[in-house]
Amino acid sequence: MASKNIAIRMDVVEKLDRAKGPGESYSDVIERYVGDRPSILEVIKYLREHPMKGPDTLTPRLRKMRKEANEGELRRMKRLEKMP
Repeated sequence: MASKNIAIRMDVVEKLDRAKGPGESYSDVIERYVGDRPSILEVIKYLREHPMKGPDTLTPRLRKMRKEANEGELRRMKRLEKMP
């Protein structure tokens, strides 16, 4: 596997050291934090495709994000309707 040398500030190295588990490398820690996480748009799409049944159990922050995304989509749709 190829590798590359990078410069990391000492305060960041200390954080990486605290985050490392037994047998983990710095690469393992970095991959854990920046690995393949879904984007917010993918999360919103998933939430729309899988509506909640029963009481809404989303946290207030997720409810707010969903509402803002829906409002933004409605604004975009209205702008598109006005286009010639």
